[in-house]
Amino acid sequence: VTVNSYLRSKTARHVYASGDCASAVPPRDRRSIHAGWTGFNVVRNALLPWFLRSRATHPFVPRVAYLDPEVAGAGMSAAECILRFGVDGYDSFLVPEDGNDRADVESRERFTDANFVELRAEKISGRLLGASACGPAAAEIINEVCLALVNRLTVRQIARTLHAYPSHGYLLYRISTALAMQKISGLLAGCGVFGRFLGAQLRNFARVATIFKFKWLPWKKQSMLKLSRWQATGSSNALVLQTEKGGPSLLSFIDAYNNETLCTQILSENNTSLHIHHGKREFTEWLDAKG
Repeated sequence: VTVNSYLRSKTARHVYASGDCASAVPPRDRRSIHAGWTGFNVVRNALLPWFLRSRATHPFVPRVAYLDPEVAGAGMSAAECILRFGVDGYDSFLVPEDGNDRADVESRERFTDANFVELRAEKISGRLLGASACGPAAAEIINEVCLALVNRLTVRQIARTLHAYPSHGYLLYRISTALAMQKISGLLAGCGVFGRFLGAQLRNFARVATIFKFKWLPWKKQSMLKLSRWQATGSSNALVLQTEKGGPSLLSFIDAYNNETLCTQILSENNTSLHIHHGKREFTEWLDAKG
């Protein structure tokens, strides 16, 4: 059903729609919890006067696949961050569960090698943009991420919130601390009120400095958008590789491109140490598309 942001039909004004049948709900946000949310809001919008209505869809829907282990995500994906900010326009940090104390304790009972938590945040402000997680408690970790997204929290604020040790959510604390402390303004955030004030001034200075890079000029914006689209495509596609030392593995186009030695091996016709199961032709076409 074609509806507006209030989930009211655009062709029959007396009709409202909620859940998966509403066109205003993006395909990736068509989850049972979101259907309940839109159902409540569509009833409110239908019964209350116009000045009490509001947007009926939720901007941050947790996306969880209940596998073993669970896979979850929320907010902007890596490809969406690249498309909006470019590869170097945002901060990202991934911490594997393997080596974490909780994983060491449970390593005999379950598989831990592939589990991880990844956060993506704005480069200057540190505001959380999105997250991905894989593990036995990925859904619970993403619930906390959604709380941070809704309230526009920064990695500094998450890093200042103590997490139980050695809980599964402790990985989120570790990543937030790492992202916050990689900048001077983040280090100052842990130095009292005056330190936080100095950190805020440094971030304001960084925002002003971006103006003088002239990225807002129309021709620069156009070229940057074209590059971001190319990079986002490279982030969304992957090669299936198999090396002599191990089994099949996935490698995104953009990671393969950034590794000059590996990129040369992939494009080489006489390479014997690297076996490509899938994606070489698509990778070559993607490289040619850069121009």
